[in-house]
Amino acid sequence: MAGRPPKLTVDYFSHDCNHGKTIFVLESRYGNDGYAFWFKLLETLGSTEGHFYDCRNMPGREFLAAKTRLEWEMCSQILDLLASLDAIDKELWSIGVIWCDKFTARISAAYRKRSYKLPLKPTMESISGVLNSFQNEYPAETNGKGKERKDSKEKIYSQIFECWLKNGLQKHKKLTDKMKTKIRSVMKDGFTEQDICAAIENYSTVLKSPQKYFFTYSWPLEHFLSRGLNDFVAEANPLTKFLKNGQKPITEPIWVSCPNGCGPYNKVEQAECPKCLQRKLT
Repeated sequence: MAGRPPKLTVDYFSHDCNHGKTIFVLESRYGNDGYAFWFKLLETLGSTEGHFYDCRNMPGREFLAAKTRLEWEMCSQILDLLASLDAIDKELWSIGVIWCDKFTARISAAYRKRSYKLPLKPTMESISGVLNSFQNEYPAETNGKGKERKDSKEKIYSQIFECWLKNGLQKHKKLTDKMKTKIRSVMKDGFTEQDICAAIENYSTVLKSPQKYFFTYSWPLEHFLSRGLNDFVAEANPLTKFLKNGQKPITEPIWVSCPNGCGPYNKVEQAECPKCLQRKLT
């Protein structure tokens, strides 16, 4: 009868009450998301055979993102920070593999009663081609579609940011990670890039006409997405809802998003998206 396979995972690890620089920096930079990410990452390392985690392909990345409840782009940013803090191994993370020396040292006591040794840090040579057990059927991705998806998201973030600046709203020097995170969040809730840009156009119209509208609160982009987006999408009729008493229904532009992805258009001037109409006529 074959021997029992060695257990190269742990069921628990100690959680200190006092934390060092890693948690301090993560919380300062990412708030509770940073704190939760770190301990969920340690849970993942503890329950993964060999105590290293492979992010070189899509299933590995998707699992870690789902485990931490963050988009992969944010996970990658946090992991880059952890590598710069020497909280995870820089060399292995450079190829998409996560290993934490301090975590492995912390769980070493669990292996003292076992008949096999604590797993050692994998070498660059030994890790080549090795994937987490549930990923073996998938090849590692090094370029191609992953980069294309990232570039596509970055383009959307930039276009929404440019729409905000173009409408002369509260100024921002640059597009920040927090803004990108909030854009991702509202898009996960079902808002399209066109919906967001149309809402920005409506918000700008209201804010720039205080003689007509009672709403005068100026938000930065991140707060607008959190607090104002629902009130300024076309379906909310913001250019009627925010009219002062006694004002007549407006002839100001009412920006709506084209369902076919052409972008915002003025519903007062056109009952139908002019780009779609032009395609029908040609």
